Amino acid sequence: MTNDHQLAPHHHVRPQAGESAPFHFENRWRVNASVRDVWSVLSDIEAWPQWWPSLPVAVPIDDTT
Repeated sequence: MTNDHQLAPHHHVRPQAGESAPFHFENRWRVNASVRDVWSVLSDIEAWPQWWPSLPVAVPIDDTT
């Protein structure tokens, strides 16, 4: 996995009712894994705190994932 610190242009938006405050990642990560494997990790929302140190808990709001 490599970390590319080049920032891409982006625009901040105001959250809609019920949405969290907007945020963006300032890094681009390149992972030596298949799209299927990466999606498997990203779609397991409750496991995010295991690999995302600043996120103490993650709970899906519905079952559409």
